[in-house]
Amino acid sequence: MQVRKTAKRRRAARVELDHVVLEVKDPAGSAAFYEAVLRFAPVRLDEFQNGKASFVSVRLSRGVVLDLFPPRMWRGPEARNPNHLCFTFSRKSFRALEGRLSARGIPITKTADHNFGARGFGHAIYFDDPDGISLEARYYPS
Repeated sequence: MQVRKTAKRRRAARVELDHVVLEVKDPAGSAAFYEAVLRFAPVRLDEFQNGKASFVSVRLSRGVVLDLFPPRMWRGPEARNPNHLCFTFSRKSFRALEGRLSARGIPITKTADHNFGARGFGHAIYFDDPDGISLEARYYPS
């Protein structure tokens, strides 16, 4: 397919991430992991534990949450999760995360010093959550 030289570049629509659903074995345990390791605050944890909410979430930012679905909400006989999720941190927060991973004995499965992402090239590490979901944490050089 050829692109015409005179064609105007289209602007990307302004879209923001609202939430991502992860299928997990123990939503309360996963919420504890995401709070302890990534500092994501639980949302509706008490309601979930009291049977008043069907799932728990963790808040990444004012407008973005991860929904942690229990097995009874899975769409099939096996969980279907994304290949990995990536979160961007400041360099200082990234270094603190590395310390929390080390303190908890959570292995870093991969590192990349020149890894492309939404804001260009940055430094990244990968590790797994309690359900084996691969998480990427990154920072971009100033």
